[in-house]
Amino acid sequence: MSCGLELENALFLLRSSLNALRMAIESFGSPILTVSESVRQNLTSQQIMALEKSFLNRSQKLETHLKEVNDRFLKVTCIENLHGLQLNLQEVRDHYFLSEQVFDYYVDLLQTRSEHGMGPILKGCDQIAIASLKQGLERLNKEIPPVVCYLDRGDGASILRAGIYLWDYQTNPAAIIKVVRTAIPFPRLTSILHECGHQAAQITGWNEELAILIYKTIHASGYSKELAMLWASWTPEIAADFWAISQSNFASVIGLAEVIGGAAPRVFGIIRGDRHPMGYLRILLGIAACRNAFGNGPWDDYSKVWQLLFPVNNARAESARIVLESLPLLPLLSNAILNTKMDCFSGKSLREILPLERASPNNVRSFLNNGLSNFSVDKELLIKNPILALTCFRYIQMFGGRSQNWIVNQMHNWLISLALGGKYEFEY
Repeated sequence: MSCGLELENALFLLRSSLNALRMAIESFGSPILTVSESVRQNLTSQQIMALEKSFLNRSQKLETHLKEVNDRFLKVTCIENLHGLQLNLQEVRDHYFLSEQVFDYYVDLLQTRSEHGMGPILKGCDQIAIASLKQGLERLNKEIPPVVCYLDRGDGASILRAGIYLWDYQTNPAAIIKVVRTAIPFPRLTSILHECGHQAAQITGWNEELAILIYKTIHASGYSKELAMLWASWTPEIAADFWAISQSNFASVIGLAEVIGGAAPRVFGIIRGDRHPMGYLRILLGIAACRNAFGNGPWDDYSKVWQLLFPVNNARAESARIVLESLPLLPLLSNAILNTKMDCFSGKSLREILPLERASPNNVRSFLNNGLSNFSVDKELLIKNPILALTCFRYIQMFGGRSQNWIVNQMHNWLISLALGGKYEFEY
């Protein structure tokens, strides 16, 4: 067989692979085009535009990469060039599969809106998240990214933040928040506020500055460098906790306790390198923040119950030592986190950009009747103030004597109305 015929046959096989890849790339589009009409109806124009723009950009990059490889085919004149061509072909193939992974991820999460009755609920969750980000970021003149909530299994919420690099080394076009089934439609949706805290911290650079503040606050107070470093390592979750607490105070603390509560090993456990604080201290720090902002309140009784349920003598020796060393620090830490002016907040404190008074116990009571068992305001206010309304639902559940079914039904109707901009009528 001549050298020329060998080269021609090799190029034929490689071009066959390239053509198959070309067809896949030419059909690569927006995940919006593949989901059902019921899903699209429960997405906003902003969400749709953000996703379509992002995946159009991905398609263009894939097509550019494909053209580069195709041009190299035309320049192959000898067998020695085949190895380089194979590498080029593998590169564009890998590029496509990474983008396909992003595409499939979005298709899967969007499809959760097609579950029976779930589309409007998740759209209502989107509105809670947008309200959370707007409350703090608009004061700092920061752009609010699109948010898409989706349904998944598990115990706690999570976020894939807008702006981070995804598998194909391009940025994530929206903040993707996982909402767990056990939270819908319960007051535990305050977990959405926590996840928004992670997004806000990325946008502002808060984590980096807060870690330094936490370390200096502890070390300058005479505590060990080891303890200061441990608390500083927990900064990302502490930041998200305080974002949520600043918006819904005690309601966020209760919601968090429902997620991390359990047997003593879970509550007192510490995993070195894990950014999640010890659950026991995490709840008590949240209570210290409520006390710092509002003085005495229902959190005082809850603190006693929390410590009754989880006696420190049930913890392992190392955890018990960290608890006993940390307890006197909690008021100091909560005060520093809430009230220290930060460069990342344009010289303002967290309390200045997110005034806790918005969802203070007094404001909650102004939305409820004397027995804290129902709302006393017009439905329009519950739509205009979604975070305060969410906080009120927790207070009704804790103190209003309402059944779980009542809470579920009312929150279900409220979330649908929130999704539809108040156009859905509901009674309470």
